[in-house]
Amino acid sequence: MAVNTHSTMTKVGIVVPTRGNRPLNNTYRWVKSQTRKPDIVVIADYKPTITPDLTQRVRRGLHNAFSKGADIAFIFEDDDYYAPNYIQHMLDHWNGEALLGIEQSLMYHQANKRWRLTSHPGRASLYSTGLTREVMGVDWPPDRHTFLDLHLWQQNLSKAFAPIGSPAVAVGVKHGIGLVGSGSHNPKNFGHTQPPIKADLPKSLQ
Repeated sequence: MAVNTHSTMTKVGIVVPTRGNRPLNNTYRWVKSQTRKPDIVVIADYKPTITPDLTQRVRRGLHNAFSKGADIAFIFEDDDYYAPNYIQHMLDHWNGEALLGIEQSLMYHQANKRWRLTSHPGRASLYSTGLTREVMGVDWPPDRHTFLDLHLWQQNLSKAFAPIGSPAVAVGVKHGIGLVGSGSHNPKNFGHTQPPIKADLPKSLQ
């Protein structure tokens, strides 16, 4: 049965993969401020058994959200910013596809107060991805796999994309705290002193 994506009957989940090494005050703030309130919130926080373990935490968190009835679950990373209209903005561009995301990533580095905008046609970064239970039936990488977003977006699944918005509805915030991935936290990779597109990043994150 097709999901009525604009109905209040659609159950929306949020999954927050975290290791307990970053404060979640801002994450809770972004969740509570959503104009389209989530029906299910899963904090995938438990004592690490392997390192890295982002894939494991996302997989377990999604399983939990879908077992509670979520039709779609959005990944909220514990250090990133989500505008109050983020969930509604994403749902406005969704018609039941297995993957929903934004083909650009706007990122801000707190160390040098610089910005970076990356385009990646055909896929989204994990922090701006929504998923349905259909993704649980495809091939998943090992739990220590680092680039889960790349892997999932390469699968043979239906996909939909939302524009990044103006101002941007999500901003990746980099800082080097906790277990970080790849070179995306390296301040040398951030060259813009002003955001390349409009962004209302709260002063508390700048």
